[in-house]
Amino acid sequence: MWQRLLGEVARDGLPQAVLEKLAAQTGLPASNLQAGLRVSLMGLARSVEVDVARFSQNAGLRKIVILAAGNVPAIALAPAILLTSLGWPVVVKQSKHEQLVLPYLCELFLEKYPDLPDLIQPLYFDQNSSDFHALLEQADHILAFGSDQTIADLRQQHPAKVTGFGHKISFSYVDELNAEPAIFTGLARDVVLYNQQGCLSAQAIFVRGQIDEVAGWAETFAQNVKDMAAELGASCLTTAARMRRNAQIEALILRDVRHFIGPRGTCVAVVPQFSLSEVSGDCFVQVIAVADAQQALQQLQCAQKYWQAIAISAQSGVRAGLQRLFEQAGFSYVCAPGELQAPPLDWPNGGVRLPDDVLKQKAPA
Repeated sequence: MWQRLLGEVARDGLPQAVLEKLAAQTGLPASNLQAGLRVSLMGLARSVEVDVARFSQNAGLRKIVILAAGNVPAIALAPAILLTSLGWPVVVKQSKHEQLVLPYLCELFLEKYPDLPDLIQPLYFDQNSSDFHALLEQADHILAFGSDQTIADLRQQHPAKVTGFGHKISFSYVDELNAEPAIFTGLARDVVLYNQQGCLSAQAIFVRGQIDEVAGWAETFAQNVKDMAAELGASCLTTAARMRRNAQIEALILRDVRHFIGPRGTCVAVVPQFSLSEVSGDCFVQVIAVADAQQALQQLQCAQKYWQAIAISAQSGVRAGLQRLFEQAGFSYVCAPGELQAPPLDWPNGGVRLPDDVLKQKAPA
């Protein structure tokens, strides 16, 4: 039922009143949020059946708490749906910066399916409140989205019952320089949606080819990023972000690195090697020329613990082999350009498979 509902919302979009409040709460333009949620919800609406019978003997009744981050809307939706499918009640502690989308979807679910149990409860607690600490103590399992340090602290405070989704970044790999216009559009969308702030936002693109050819490709791509930012809206940089971006650009100039700047702060830089320290969001994209996908993976070793997803542009006869290569290397989601924000409901986020991994933890007495 949830997937049918999400498909309808993806098709129709969020009501304008909800969008405007969400834009005010997140600082992202309403048009960007609408486009991002359409893509994200359409991915979650893909048909996936949870084999409840497979878990019934070991499931028991478990109280689950999900701690949501605020970098993208409704980040806790997929795990909440998967875990409640087993009849486990889930409390989602919402982020201070995004408390609209999940309550709206839960209310819509109750309206459409009043006879079905509503096991997802989105709430907001102050981090320092006694109610919040009591919630964590009473939970059988805690799923946490956030920084690596936050997750480490939670694991220390609540040993053996925390599953963490920490800091992750995503990429793209282009196997052919002569890409169709739709490929450029999809790659640009993967950057601009949510202002490149999500773990599924493309931060760097590896392009197979010689450096001069790739620089020409990057110039075309930069125009697509500019156009996409104009179409969907990209947030104006804060003063601090603008200062960081200016420093990045000054460093590119000093290093004689070719780069293309857009009017909304977008920047595409043709760098000789991927740099983890240059990952900053706000539509700053590294483009790197490589001989092949293996060389791309070698350059990415410095960021291996942060790998999340990768979008591949390649001819059909080559794509399957590339997908196997990246999956075997450790990417949890491999897709086509334009679909980075659209993983299916049951994708193994960071290698975590739900509800299997929760069941591996000790069941409550």
